[in-house]
Amino acid sequence: MANVTIYQKISALSPHIEMINRRLYYFLKPIVDRFLKKKISNKGPKNTTNSNLDFNQIIRELKDRGLNSGDILVMHASFNELKVLGLSPIEIVNSLLDYLGPEGTLAMPSIAIYPEPQVEKDGTIKNIFDYDIKSTKIWTGAIAKAMISDPRSHRSLHPLNSMVAIGKHAINMMEDNEKDPYPCGVMSSWSFCANRNAFVLGLGTDLTHSLTMIHVAEDTKGENWVVPNWYQDRIFRIINGEKTFQLKVKERKYKWGKLHFAERNLAKELINRKVLKSKLVGNILIESLRSNELVTFLENRNIKGYPYFWV
Repeated sequence: MANVTIYQKISALSPHIEMINRRLYYFLKPIVDRFLKKKISNKGPKNTTNSNLDFNQIIRELKDRGLNSGDILVMHASFNELKVLGLSPIEIVNSLLDYLGPEGTLAMPSIAIYPEPQVEKDGTIKNIFDYDIKSTKIWTGAIAKAMISDPRSHRSLHPLNSMVAIGKHAINMMEDNEKDPYPCGVMSSWSFCANRNAFVLGLGTDLTHSLTMIHVAEDTKGENWVVPNWYQDRIFRIINGEKTFQLKVKERKYKWGKLHFAERNLAKELINRKVLKSKLVGNILIESLRSNELVTFLENRNIKGYPYFWV
């Protein structure tokens, strides 16, 4: 893997070391931000050295890894890393759709940005959040934004871990997502893709860091998930054109991802078990896996909450 930081290397030595490092990081980060005015980042330097690389090389790499015409492709991507290819976000989308063909589907996370929640003393979240599938801003990048703006696209009505898709399965993928309180539950777009063995791709980004698909293993179990007190309730106002309705959903409590997720150890295990393939093409990091292999890997290990520790 490219641009691996010292923090990531040390964290990968043991999940218990990673738990300690996470606590130190979140304790020290506000101090560093306040007094040094310098953000801690694990993104690494921006890619500026791929002028001789074209997108066809990336397509060939994906073909070699088993991405086929007609597949469902779930992509996490950093457009900053892909700018050197000389393509716009929508040109990247169209290139992938051309390869996937009329039977294929391209999907991306289109995860919304919400204001800071007001948390009561008993832990409940007070405020109601608006989710407009057309106008609510997202943090998952320029390519996903381009897909949302494309008239061919369809977007999930579920306000958490939302997804946007173009292609044959896009409509069915998003159907009734909002009827499942869990973001990656049995009726979610993520579960739809997992059940059809989607090809999950990280393009110019650390896939394990953004691997939303792992939550299918926990959210499909709902309240039967092995770790108690996992979820909190949030209420949203869903806006879909002229239609507006209120929705209560389940959200993983922030502390589980912040302090208990052994991300670097999961990445190491996925690579060692040959579930995750990781390779630099030019200077662009390409990582991929199949959803069935990922979910099976997790379900065989999550009897105690893996990949979460100290739970």
